[in-house]
Amino acid sequence: EVFASADIVFSSKLTWLLLMGPLAIVGDVTNTLGEAACFFCAGIALIPCAERLSFITEQVALHTNGTIGALLNATFGNAPELLISAAALRAGYFRVVQLA
Repeated sequence: EVFASADIVFSSKLTWLLLMGPLAIVGDVTNTLGEAACFFCAGIALIPCAERLSFITEQVALHTNGTIGALLNATFGNAPELLISAAALRAGYFRVVQLA
């Protein structure tokens, strides 16, 4: 079961973009990357997460029905925006979150 899960996660060509997440964290902690570079790396790291989330909701829809699949897609489809908004709120960018 672990190998099947690993196969699902690593079957995409976008998976290597996940390495940008730790790069953004290390760059922020060590102050080797600027704020814009850290934001860029973190945003790029969200791309494979969003793709895998979309794939998994489609797979759930195949095994259940279209209504549950659409509900999951609508619920989890906004996860990247939620993560970016939470980071912006923590940084004090309230107006950016309001306008988004």
